[in-house]
Amino acid sequence: MRTMAQIYDVEDTRSRLKTRLVSVGLALASMILIVITLTALVVGPLFGVGRTIAQWIGAADIYGVVWQWAVVPVAFVILLVWAAAVFHAVPHRHVGWRQHVGGAALTGVLWLMVSGACGCTSGSSAGTRSSAS
Repeated sequence: MRTMAQIYDVEDTRSRLKTRLVSVGLALASMILIVITLTALVVGPLFGVGRTIAQWIGAADIYGVVWQWAVVPVAFVILLVWAAAVFHAVPHRHVGWRQHVGGAALTGVLWLMVSGACGCTSGSSAGTRSSAS
């Protein structure tokens, strides 16, 4: 939190207790969001509830395609909301949520770039290992 205060060039005048409460609350909210998101993305399709609903309304054929294409944008929006919440809650200054959208978007784009680079690196090294064995 001190680093964010330095970045925003503000003095953090909150008490130690309030600073700790904000830190713990943000950490707990982040963990809950991660668990819910990973559960929805990884385990969600295994439950088949969405497919059952899609069959009931007659859209079972398109369900797989929609799920496959909708997962990444939904996860990206969740990332943007999380980053905006961090940028809003951490520094001790009062500004509107709209002012954090640019930073949240940059965070999301950088996150995707790093994730893509890590995916390409791990995929190429995994392919090398499997062909060598």
